[in-house]
Amino acid sequence: PAAAPRRPQTGAAARLLLPFTVKPGVVVSPDKWLSAYPFALALGPDSPRALNLMSFAPQSRLSSTRLAGLFNPTGDLPDSEQEIAHIARNFPDSTLLKRGEASKRAFAAVSGHSILHLSMHGLYDPADPSSSKLLLAGSRMDESRDDSAALYAREMLEFAAAQGNELVFLAACETGLTAGDSRNRSELLGILRPLMVGGNRNIVLTLWKVDSLTAGKFVQYFYEALAQSSDVRVAFSRSQDRLRAEYPTTPYIWAPYYLIQ
Repeated sequence: PAAAPRRPQTGAAARLLLPFTVKPGVVVSPDKWLSAYPFALALGPDSPRALNLMSFAPQSRLSSTRLAGLFNPTGDLPDSEQEIAHIARNFPDSTLLKRGEASKRAFAAVSGHSILHLSMHGLYDPADPSSSKLLLAGSRMDESRDDSAALYAREMLEFAAAQGNELVFLAACETGLTAGDSRNRSELLGILRPLMVGGNRNIVLTLWKVDSLTAGKFVQYFYEALAQSSDVRVAFSRSQDRLRAEYPTTPYIWAPYYLIQ
């Protein structure tokens, strides 16, 4: 567009400049290298992000807030366990498992929830995205593709806990990365694909490795806002803006999170 660059009026004051006007409510469906761009920086909370136009779910208000969460299965993420207190305070009727309790067997037994929260290591496998994995209790911290204790992308659809949720929050590294080959860079692969196929309505993921301490802050702010509004998009925007206000010159900290609807 020929219009002069200006700042969209849909979000916080320090949004990124774009060379065109974006109306509130526009659905963003990024393709190829654009899928790695944190569009919330430029568009604000009124422009939801979708993987494709068939995946967009306009209902971001939750009908239920029963939460199931697994935290720090490998025992080396103490900041992950700090999230438990924040979630329990805002959603007391939650099932919260940590360390050795957060096993693959326990994940298979989770039921009766509408929100799934997974706070753990995530490893993306660029050579075989279906072997991207979440490290549950007993998992090995390596790139192996035969770790029976880990939860691989290729097997997620075997678990009822990973399907049909109103909200899935993956507080782990690189959960939102997709394949980057030259033939079809927009192909939905990695951990994200089974979550989409599984009919989860709102999904919070990360675009790169996250700082453990500030990730805990984002989780705290998110669930505080969600308890107040019951609206995922509102809670996401408020928590990202709040973290951004604390670290205004460090996008690495507050920009990796994004919401798929």
